[in-house]
Amino acid sequence: MITPSIRTLWIASSMLACASLGACSQQPASAETDADTGSSALVTTAQLHKGSLASTVTGYGTVTPIPGKTRNLTLPQAGLVTDVQVTPGEAVRHGAILMTLTNEPTGRLAYQQSETGLTFARAELDRIKALRAKNLATESQVATAEKALNDATTAIAAQRELGGGDARSDLKAPFDGIVLDVPVAPGDRTAAGTVLVRTIANDSVQILAGFSPLDAHQIAAGMTASIEPVGRRDPIPARVTHVQAMVNPTSRLVDVALEPVDPATADLPTAEGARAVVTVASTTSWLAPREAVLRDETSAYLYQIENGHAKRVNVTTPGAQDQQQIAVEGPLDSTLRIAVLGAYELEDGMAVRETPADKASD
Repeated sequence: MITPSIRTLWIASSMLACASLGACSQQPASAETDADTGSSALVTTAQLHKGSLASTVTGYGTVTPIPGKTRNLTLPQAGLVTDVQVTPGEAVRHGAILMTLTNEPTGRLAYQQSETGLTFARAELDRIKALRAKNLATESQVATAEKALNDATTAIAAQRELGGGDARSDLKAPFDGIVLDVPVAPGDRTAAGTVLVRTIANDSVQILAGFSPLDAHQIAAGMTASIEPVGRRDPIPARVTHVQAMVNPTSRLVDVALEPVDPATADLPTAEGARAVVTVASTTSWLAPREAVLRDETSAYLYQIENGHAKRVNVTTPGAQDQQQIAVEGPLDSTLRIAVLGAYELEDGMAVRETPADKASD
């Protein structure tokens, strides 16, 4: 006779065994389903296409005056600086007064002496001619008097050019430009020819940018480029004018000079920071999204999708690339799409589910 407690234990054990058997009987069905389904990867794909792609290198620098095109402004006479109307960095227009000097008395004295000499030479020539008319002077004396008048005329013309007849002189801007330096101040006495203002024309600036030595080896004079000044959106077309043959000891970079293609409209203030992008090569080849090109220890490669499966294709990269695309060469089939996002999860022959990149971005 089975007691109630034993019966309870027996029933519980039977139920537990049935549950275990049920789980075991369901397990083969689940495995069979996985085998039927198979493993696949979801990737976005894009169409392979041919095109032209430029290879660029980038450097950073500042706007500087072109060597040899700065202008030192002087006056031909000595004087006392009485008024300075510009400061370094100021833009000036052609003909604007930059500085005023009171001329030295010695300059005015020389002009007055030249005037006196001219008056005397005229009177002396008239006297000699009158004597010659009376045969009291020779032709040689007339010629000497004429030479003296010519010399006096030349001397006073030179004094006028020097401004000797003026009590003051104004230094004016010879062109539209920028003041680089004002080495004198009001109250300074200056000699003739002293540099009073250093300036440069608006269209006489360049960008001196530093490039890594490796990139600089690819750059040559005449290459096209673009300049992207700090704080501006639109790049300015430019060209490379020269490449230094040494590394800058301060920056450890190679300095490359670039000039705007149209300096008159570039509007580049001196000392403004800028990024310089130089086009070093242009390649026409197959173009693929950068995410699609993978690399391992043997080569670069990508996956093309053929009949729902990934097909590995080894490729070479000629070097041209930008932020979105990279040039590739290899045994590619232009009719097959290439895997982009998710390509790193693929293996050769793996089943894939495609989502076209253009639809994925919508």
